[in-house]
Amino acid sequence: ARKIFSGNYARTIRENIRKINGMINLFSSNYLSRIPVEKAMRDFSTRFTKEQKILDIGCGNKPYASYFSCEYLGLDPYPGTKADIMRDAWDSGLPENSFDAIILNQSLEHISDTHATIQEIERILKPGGLVLITVPQTVRNHGIPLKISEAPVHNFSDKTLPFWNVDYWRFTKFGLALLFRNFHIEKLE
Repeated sequence: ARKIFSGNYARTIRENIRKINGMINLFSSNYLSRIPVEKAMRDFSTRFTKEQKILDIGCGNKPYASYFSCEYLGLDPYPGTKADIMRDAWDSGLPENSFDAIILNQSLEHISDTHATIQEIERILKPGGLVLITVPQTVRNHGIPLKISEAPVHNFSDKTLPFWNVDYWRFTKFGLALLFRNFHIEKLE
């Protein structure tokens, strides 16, 4: 059998296609599930003027920053990301009422303290501000693996869990409506 895409050559092709097409491409393992997320981000980005300010919580490498013409800041607790602010989502250190919009794009399931994070969003979001949330409901565990010594709890042995994966929750639309009960929900899919 002949291998058409393998090794470094295939990796180089995939990397170049990602650079050309942005976040989503046919070589992504989650291509189909990312299409609605991509559309939501593009649609959301059209709602803001260049004078406005957006915070992307759990920004990673900020793949959607180029969609926005306004000030776009990223918050992420992990080194190696493109975060402008390296802090936990529930302890941003940002001033009250300072953002016109907040994005939680495929990141809420990776935040251990969701309730405190939602309170922080309420605190830093301007009155009338918008929040875009996308979350997976049924997907394999994913996220950033940490050394077991870096886990937030230690109620198990390294034989039970050889590594810690920062992937905590799955949400239904009803669970999201309950968690964000202090917000007006514009659209829920």
